[in-house]
Amino acid sequence: MDESQTEYSYILPGEWDELTAGQLLFLIGLVNKNISAEEIKLKMFLFCLKARIGKRNTDDSFRLKVGKNYFDLSADELYAISEIFDFLFLETEDGIRINPLLVKNPFPVIRIGWVRLYGPADGLTDYTYQQFMELQIAQADAAGSEKKVNEFISSLYRRKKGKPSQLSFLIPNKKKTAIVWFYMGCMAFIQERFPLVFSGVGSSDLADGQMRIVDALAKNDVTKKKEVRNADLYEALYTMQIAAEESEKLRKKE
Repeated sequence: MDESQTEYSYILPGEWDELTAGQLLFLIGLVNKNISAEEIKLKMFLFCLKARIGKRNTDDSFRLKVGKNYFDLSADELYAISEIFDFLFLETEDGIRINPLLVKNPFPVIRIGWVRLYGPADGLTDYTYQQFMELQIAQADAAGSEKKVNEFISSLYRRKKGKPSQLSFLIPNKKKTAIVWFYMGCMAFIQERFPLVFSGVGSSDLADGQMRIVDALAKNDVTKKKEVRNADLYEALYTMQIAAEESEKLRKKE
């Protein structure tokens, strides 16, 4: 990066779960400013590296200061380096958008005054299938309403021993966004891991769709529905994935 022969090594996040809580909150602040993806990537590069850009050199390059070290980089080089943060975005037909893929909970515990609120484990691995059902319904109901968003976050963050809390409205807005992004990342991870479970879900009524899944797992046996609801989330989804694979094999043989 510089004109001397000295080599320097710097560590930057290369995926969502490598972002620190501080880096994530900084990113959310940038997204809230509605600036371009290119500007976000460059600012994230500088922030994570704890670097700053000085004035332009006479050859139109930029002097980058990282700690006590200085590097002269062209605009193209700065742009190329900042592309390490391409993982933050997804290119769609409607343009480039942020693509939260958090599976690691950035805020496992949130303190509000003397109260501690406890969030889910990474990837929702501590959830039962029943809790997962309720969470999906709460999230679907949260669209467009700050009150509903707070209720959704209250379903994720609770007092010790699982007691509900009504203090979610006191959580800073950036952390609320991080929590929603964490949920979105977990859903993306789960759907990718169990694709057949979530394919072809066409019911407009989410609660009805979830009940159909419970029926399928319980094989329409009412006595087993409670057992299914209380099953470990990943065990239940794994069972459904296997059942869906077997069903697809039989269909192809017909």
